[in-house]
Amino acid sequence: MSLVGWSHAATIAPLNPFDPDPENTPGFVAGVDFDDGTNTQTGFLGIPASNNKSYNVTHNGVTFDMVASNANLTNQNRDRGERGGNSTFLTRDFEQWYGDTGTAPEFTVTLSGLDPISDYEIDLWHFNMGAGQNSLNIFDGASSAAAPIGVSQTSGNEGNYATWTPGSTLSMMSDSSGEIVFTAQASAPDARININGIMVVYIGPAVPPQPLEITEFDYDEDTDEITVTWKSNPDEFYGLYWSEDMESFEANIDPAIPAAAEAITTTFG
Repeated sequence: MSLVGWSHAATIAPLNPFDPDPENTPGFVAGVDFDDGTNTQTGFLGIPASNNKSYNVTHNGVTFDMVASNANLTNQNRDRGERGGNSTFLTRDFEQWYGDTGTAPEFTVTLSGLDPISDYEIDLWHFNMGAGQNSLNIFDGASSAAAPIGVSQTSGNEGNYATWTPGSTLSMMSDSSGEIVFTAQASAPDARININGIMVVYIGPAVPPQPLEITEFDYDEDTDEITVTWKSNPDEFYGLYWSEDMESFEANIDPAIPAAAEAITTTFG
């Protein structure tokens, strides 16, 4: 019998906090705010309005290398004003890129200067007041070739900011060089990407994974059933395979067994 494990990818969840407050956000590391002639969000680094496709700025030791691709030069800077009781500077203005004919624009962000092998939350705001809401496919890494980790969907009533979902929180782990890379892609060709701002929050060192090891193997003669227990990590999936000759393990018992939640072992039988 053979056991194969692989790690769960980055995750995405709706962004609930509307007005970011770095001073009262535990683990706040850095933030950038795309401006269009208005004040910068408190605690963030403002990026002046431009007609660029690439940006490289550093805030609190973290470098934000951001590149728009599959986008033409008619990107815009928009300031929607204080609508719906909105007093924050972050979501009222944004940078916007239009897709080239027949293509979906993308926005790739490389964060460097982070602690290596550590967990972070990346808050991504892409709310557009007054022009309908939008969805972005989010990918782990610089390529959109693989399946996305999820969709970031904004929503809300323009006249009441309390109803807004202005973006998403990405839960990601930095690599051994202290980098995180993700790509946001418009959900349709010729659509637009709006980016209000990005905030980086440190969660803590990534928990070292349990080594993959079968710890118990029981056979019940009465039921003719086998129970297998192995070391596991939360949010991982495992494939269980069997063989009659201990050489070929092509037959699978279950190719995707979820790990027991918050447990160091998983039992299957």
